[in-house]
Amino acid sequence: MYTADATYVGPGCLDGKCGSQQENVDAYFQLIEEHLAIEAEAAELEALIRDLRAEGHSEEEITAGIDELIHYEILKERSKFVEPTIAIATAYQKLYNYFNENLVKPVFGEPLPHVILNMSRKGRGHAVAFFAPDRWRDIKDGKVLAEISLVPENTDVPLQEICQTLCHEMMHFKDQLDGRPGKNGYHARSWFKFMAAIGLPGKAFNAAKTQVGDEVEPGGAFEQAFKAMPKELVLPFVGRSVFKKIKNPTMQGLRVKYECPSCGINVRGKQGLQIRCDTCDEVLHDSGI
Repeated sequence: MYTADATYVGPGCLDGKCGSQQENVDAYFQLIEEHLAIEAEAAELEALIRDLRAEGHSEEEITAGIDELIHYEILKERSKFVEPTIAIATAYQKLYNYFNENLVKPVFGEPLPHVILNMSRKGRGHAVAFFAPDRWRDIKDGKVLAEISLVPENTDVPLQEICQTLCHEMMHFKDQLDGRPGKNGYHARSWFKFMAAIGLPGKAFNAAKTQVGDEVEPGGAFEQAFKAMPKELVLPFVGRSVFKKIKNPTMQGLRVKYECPSCGINVRGKQGLQIRCDTCDEVLHDSGI
């Protein structure tokens, strides 16, 4: 490509000088942004602004629209230059780093340690992500690391939901380090405490507290951090489900988990069963999973 002063810029070398790969990439993106900022003053955009004003849009709406357009063009240029795997892994890491520094650290006084951020299609139900402790080992010093895994087929949702779920899993990590974590998917009291502190109060949907959601506290720490998040912090790709609907499901496909609302004991069986827990004298509820 050519910059505003007609200097050619290509991968590997910039202005005839070759630096490290990362330096070249950073400089290349900077020149792209400068180039697009100049283009933003071109006749096409001026015409667009005139049209938007004629349609009665406010100056704030017009400015936001133009910023969004330039941001989109920058993302398109980045996608041409960076391999998809590097692009999504980098974006995922930046999201973790952002909430670690701008949410976890201000609330708790220090950020969480690093984890392995990966993708896995073995999530539960409609979960966007899940946390797993001590799943990786450093081959140099033997140190173990936890992981937070995104479930690709469930990531085609609003960005806030992805960020909310990421923070949900980060609090599982916090609970693992400083709380009293539950077992087998159980959400302990300490986890609920941490979630409330970051402005995402948790809500259990079953007595065993294995099915838990959360909601955004208006004006809370998470909402403030999300609203202040830079526009470029987005996942450049979202997953697609590869599973086909079964027209005639087998009995196995119809099996669901029934759970006692008091003690949490559970069994699996076909839909529509009436099962009672003799110990608690309670009817087991269909948990939907």
